[in-house]
Amino acid sequence: MDWLVRMRRLPADRMLDHLLRSGTVTQPEITRLARRLVRFYATATVESITPEAYRQSLAAWLGDNLRELASPEFGLDPHVGEALAHSQLGFLQDHADLFDARVRQGRIVEGHGDLRPEHVCLPARTSCYRLPGVQPRVPYPLRPTNWAIWRSNAPRRRRGQARHRRSGPG
Repeated sequence: MDWLVRMRRLPADRMLDHLLRSGTVTQPEITRLARRLVRFYATATVESITPEAYRQSLAAWLGDNLRELASPEFGLDPHVGEALAHSQLGFLQDHADLFDARVRQGRIVEGHGDLRPEHVCLPARTSCYRLPGVQPRVPYPLRPTNWAIWRSNAPRRRRGQARHRRSGPG
């Protein structure tokens, strides 16, 4: 059986990437989005991953970011990306205990790790969308460069508690 899905086009002028570029996003819109993301991540399913595997996946992800930042299309000084990656990898190595504790505390969730501004629409009711074919590479709350959210102490559901599966932010 084939399925037919009727989709409506999101307003391009209300996508977060456009609002950021044009400088028209408002603080209440960002607050509303942050609250929605907090609700989603607070109920997301805890990942089953070892501390070592988690740190290895983050290190690989940082390498991917460095390669992406080195792309000529961005016009960035390659030394800036290298310094950033070096700093992040150093933090990961020097503070492995912090990352390991997050795994042991059940704070690592499958939360679509590459939520980007072009995935977020800010109409009257905030929505986040997963694009077709965009799959998370490693389980973590958000990109590690977003330290404020990544290091948040929001309560997480522990293994064994009731699950409420969602396909994306709520």
